[in-house]
This record gives sequence, C-alpha cells and structure tokens, in this order.
Amino acid sequence: ATPPQEPAAPTPPRGAALGRMSVASVGRTSSGRCRRSLVRRASQVAPRMSFAHRDFENPEAETCWLSCLFQSLWHSVIFHTAFEEHLTSSKFVACSEERILQALQQTWEEYKVQGDDVGASMTQKAELPEGHERLVSSDELVEAFGEGYGDMSEALAMMVEELSQSENHRAQLVAEQIVLVPLTMIDDVFPTPDHAWKLVEEWGAGKTPLLAVDLSLPRPSKEGSKCLAELWAPRCDPAAVEARESTLRAPSDMGPDHRLVSLVCFMHSTQHYVAFCRRQSDLTKCVFFNDLPSLTSGAQKVLKWTEVPEMCGRFNLTPRLALYEAASGTAAAAREPGSGEPLS
Repeated sequence: ATPPQEPAAPTPPRGAALGRMSVASVGRTSSGRCRRSLVRRASQVAPRMSFAHRDFENPEAETCWLSCLFQSLWHSVIFHTAFEEHLTSSKFVACSEERILQALQQTWEEYKVQGDDVGASMTQKAELPEGHERLVSSDELVEAFGEGYGDMSEALAMMVEELSQSENHRAQLVAEQIVLVPLTMIDDVFPTPDHAWKLVEEWGAGKTPLLAVDLSLPRPSKEGSKCLAELWAPRCDPAAVEARESTLRAPSDMGPDHRLVSLVCFMHSTQHYVAFCRRQSDLTKCVFFNDLPSLTSGAQKVLKWTEVPEMCGRFNLTPRLALYEAASGTAAAAREPGSGEPLS
C-alpha cells in the first residue's frame, strides 16, 4: 500500500510578504538574547495561577473572530506578560496609525477591569445570577480591524504586521516572537502537530516563543471534526502532568518545548469561531469561549482536554488555529508564588 503523503511544506515568507502569511516572522528572526528576554519575563507568572477571564458580547453575530483572537492572546502567559510589561496604555502611547494596538490596549483594560470587578474565579462567577455577567465590548477591535465578518488568522497577521512596523522596540520584539505556520491536507490526510513541528524545524524557528498553526482545511463531517480534534487536543495524563510539574517543567504538546495555549475551532454551518483556552491552574483542563452560546447549547464551560474531541464532534467544531507557547517560558514561575491573578 502506498503510504499517506504528508502535508506540503510551504516556503516561509520573508519580511513583509503579501497575504495571510505576512505575519510569519521567520525572515525577521530575533537574536537569542531577545527571545530569552520574553521567556524570562514570562517566567515571572506562576503556572498554577490562571488569568482572570470574561466573555465577549456579539450583538451582530459577526465579531467572534476578534473575540477568539483576543482570548487566545490573553491566555498566553508569554504574550500576556509581554503586553502587561511593555504595551499597555500606561506603558506605551500608541500613535494614531497604530489602530490595532490602540484597540488591544483599550479592550485589554476593559477585560482586565471587568475580570477584577465581577470576580475572576470560577467560584465567584458561578455565584452571579444568570444573565448578569458583564460582557466585554468588541467595539474597539471592530473599529480597528474593520466591520463585518473576518478571518481570525488574517486578523492575527494584521496585528503582528502592525506591531512589527511600530517605532516602539518592544512592540517589534513581540511581533518577532510569533510565527504563523500554515498547514493544509493532502489526499484526505489530516495534518498533525508533528507535521507542524517538522515545518517549524525546517524554518529554523524551533526556539520561537509563540507558534500559531493555521489549519486551512475543507469542511469536514462531524466525525471528521472529532478526529481532527483528537489529533490537536492535548493528550493530558494527570499523572504525567503532575510528574512534569514537579520538575518545574510543563509538559509539551508540540516539539520538545511548546505547549498548547488555545485551540480555536470553526463552525462551518454558521460561520462562527469558538475557542478552547488552557487553564494555567490545571493543565489538563480548558475553558470554552463562545460569544453566541445558543449555538452550543448544553456545552460545558470548563472541561478536560480529553473531552474536547467529543464536543467538537457533537457540534461540528473544526480546529482552525492552534496557538502554542514555549513551556520553558513559564516553568521557572513556580518559584514565584502569588504573582498570578485569581484562579480560573
């Protein structure tokens, strides 16, 4: 029998290449010293403490792509730490041309304040009367990225491209730490994290702190969505996680050092994005974000990663983008207890 073919390995774009892949900064690789700077700063956030989180409003049913992008970035320890230290409005005044950064700053503050005010922990959140949770507005993001429906991967590319053009050195540094890895399928063979890592190694980007795998696939069946999710959702063995945490090193999901932060899925029937974001307080679990909850009625808010494939099959949630971060960037944080925000 002929062995299945692996997905094609596209050539990494260089510099400000046109199209979605213009964000893939392989041509702008920073020095090892710069990479270590972000990883070192991210290690100041305790891995057992999760970031406070909120849900977004979506009154026109067309901003899910932006809310999922924000949730993914917010829940990345490396991006979160870098943004807090260098790019919040109190640390850096973005110029008028930096509309996306301005929108991120304003949304960041609103998201953060609401998380603090309403109660960040899952216990506090559960005590709120149904329908009384304060939702985060996506107006600022819509104004910056453009009205109407859009593609999340392209939004990520737009964000990093703007950061790379900033006069602020730290903004440029953040942009250089994200590589977008495009994957497709050939002859009905689903791509896997191993395929993505092979491509990353060919590009010489294995030490990049943040890797965003862009899955451009044809519309699958419910069973196909489940099978694809089984390939991309972490296979979290609680005993293995505990053993790895005892050595101050979080388990990896891709390559030797990268851990999944979020798995963004797409509902083809309704053209809608949802996201599963990892809990830092329990690496075996994730939080499900859907700004149109009626589309996934009965879905759990917090679930184990091992339960994600079944849920993807049930609602036909097709993995669309997987965001990974270097686990070494958060490992040393266990030595800094109390530096995180309330548990989620």
